[in-house]
Amino acid sequence: MLTSVATAPLPVLPGGLELGGDTPAVIAVLLIMLGTWILEDPTSVSVGLLIHGGELPLWVGLIGVYIGLFTGDVALYAVGRVFGRRILGWGPVRRRLPADRVDAIAAWINQRGWWLVLLSRFVPGMRLPVYMAAGAVGTSAVRFAVWTAVAVLVWTPVVVLTVFVLGEGIWQPVNHLIGNRWVAFVVAVIIFVVGVRLMGLLATRDGRRTLLIWWGRMLRWEFWPTWLVYAPLVPWLIWLWIRFRGPSTITCANPHMGHGGFLRESKAAVMRGVPEPWRTPTWLIPHEDRDVARRTLAELVESGALTYPIVLKPDEGLRGAAVRVARSHEVAVEILGNAQWDLVAQPMHPGPHELGVFYMRRPGEPRGRVFSLTHKVFPIVVGDGESTLESLIWADPRLRLQTKVFHARHADQWKSVIPKGGEIPLAFAGNHCQGTMFVDGSHLLTHAFEARIDEIARSMPEFHYGRFDIRYADLDAMQSGRAFSVIEVNGASSESTNIYDPKRTWLQGQLTLARQLWWGYRIGRDCQLLGARPVPVRVLARLLWQVFWGSARLPRLSD
Repeated sequence: MLTSVATAPLPVLPGGLELGGDTPAVIAVLLIMLGTWILEDPTSVSVGLLIHGGELPLWVGLIGVYIGLFTGDVALYAVGRVFGRRILGWGPVRRRLPADRVDAIAAWINQRGWWLVLLSRFVPGMRLPVYMAAGAVGTSAVRFAVWTAVAVLVWTPVVVLTVFVLGEGIWQPVNHLIGNRWVAFVVAVIIFVVGVRLMGLLATRDGRRTLLIWWGRMLRWEFWPTWLVYAPLVPWLIWLWIRFRGPSTITCANPHMGHGGFLRESKAAVMRGVPEPWRTPTWLIPHEDRDVARRTLAELVESGALTYPIVLKPDEGLRGAAVRVARSHEVAVEILGNAQWDLVAQPMHPGPHELGVFYMRRPGEPRGRVFSLTHKVFPIVVGDGESTLESLIWADPRLRLQTKVFHARHADQWKSVIPKGGEIPLAFAGNHCQGTMFVDGSHLLTHAFEARIDEIARSMPEFHYGRFDIRYADLDAMQSGRAFSVIEVNGASSESTNIYDPKRTWLQGQLTLARQLWWGYRIGRDCQLLGARPVPVRVLARLLWQVFWGSARLPRLSD
C-alpha cells in the first residue's frame, strides 16, 4: 500500500504496484514504467504525489515516467511497423483506425510529422491512431523516435512537476465535496489531466482549432454521434418494442427487402424493384474474383450500358460510406482492385439537385404519403485568388466543423491557392456524414410529386416504409412529377433526414424521430399480422455488430 502525501493512504500506482522510500531507484523506475503502460495519466499524477510526499526522489520519478511514456509510444509505432496493414484490418484496431483515416494520417505525417506527434500528446485519443499509422506507412524509425522523445520531454515535466507543486491540492478539494478518497482521486486525476491537455491545446494554433471544432460540434446537435442522437429515445423504443411485440417488428415493414431494409440489404436487388423510367440503371459487380469484376465493368462500358463518369458504391452501404466517382476506366479499375465488398455501378446522374424523400404507407391503404422531404445542399467553396483551400474552409463557420472529412478528401489541394472565382465542390455523396448539409424541403413538396412517389412505391414489391434518394435537374419538372431519377432506396433503418436541418432544434429532431419510429413499428406490425416474419433478434444484434464494429464496417470516406 502506498501513502499519497500526508496521512491518507492511497494506492497511487495502477495494478497495485508498491513503492516506498526504501525502494531502490532502479526498481522504482521499472515499476513506474510498468504503471504507465497500464494507465498512463493516473501513474503520472501518482508519481507527482509521491514526490511531493517525500516517498520518491524527483529525478527517479521524472526518469521513470519519461522512460515509460517513451517506450509505450515506440511500442505502438513498432506494432504498426511490424504488422503493417494487416493489423489495421483487425476489428478493434479498424474501429479506431479505418483505412481512410490511415491514409489521411499518413499524408499529414509526411508533411508535418513532428508536429502531429507532439500534438497527439495533448489531444485525447490521437496517440494510438497516429503512432500505429506512422509505423504502418513506413515512417523512419529514427525520425519517429526523435519526434516522440521531444514530445515526451515536453509532456513529462508539465504533468509531474505540476502535481509535485500542488500536492494534496490536486485531490483533497474534490475529496471534501465527494467524501470518498478513492472516487475523489479518480475524479481529480480526470479533471487535472483534461485541464493540462486543454492548456496544451490552447498554446498552439492547431490545438485551438481542434478545440474550436469540438465546441462547434457540441453546440450543433446535427454533428453529434449517432448513438448520442438516439440515446434519449431508448425509453420510447422500449415502449414500442412492448407495444408492437418485439425490437425487430420494424423489419417486417418491407417484407420483400433483405432484413426489411434494416441493415445489409442489397442495394442492387432493391433497385431492381424500382420501375422504369424512374430507376437509375444499376448493376451489381461482385468482388470475389477481381478479374471477373474488371471484365464485367469493361463489358458494361463497351456495350454502352455505362459511360464515364460512373458511381461505384458498396452494395451493402450505410450512411454514404465509400461512395466513389470514377471519371476514367483506370480509376474504376483501381477502385475495384481495392474493394473488399460487392459494388454497385451506376451512371453518374448530373443532378445537380438531390432530395431525400421519406415515404410511408400502411398495407391495404390506397395511398401512401411523403412523411418528409430533405433538400441536400452540397458544399462548395469559391476561390478569391489569395486564400488556400484550407483557409477558405476555415473561414466558413459550418464547413470548418468537418475539416477532417474535407482534408482527407482534398489533401492534394489543401495548401493550394484557389484562383479567383474558381469553384471547388467539397463532396459528391449526398450524406450528412460526408459534408452535405440537409435542409427541410417541405416547401418543395407538391401533390403531383407526392402522387408520383406513391405510384413508384406501390409498384415496388411490398414496400411500405423508407427513403428514396433522388436526383433531378429542373425544379418545375420534378415538382410536376415528370423528370427525376431514383438513385437509391433505403428501408427500415432509414432516417427522416430533415431532422438535421441546422435551423431545427434538438427537441424538434427528437419528436420527428419518435413519430417516424412509431410509424415504422406500426407498419411493421400490420405486415406481421399479414404473414411477414421479423428478423430474429439475435440476427439483428449480429447485423448491428457486423456493420458498426465487425467485418461489414466500411471506410467512412466518400467522394
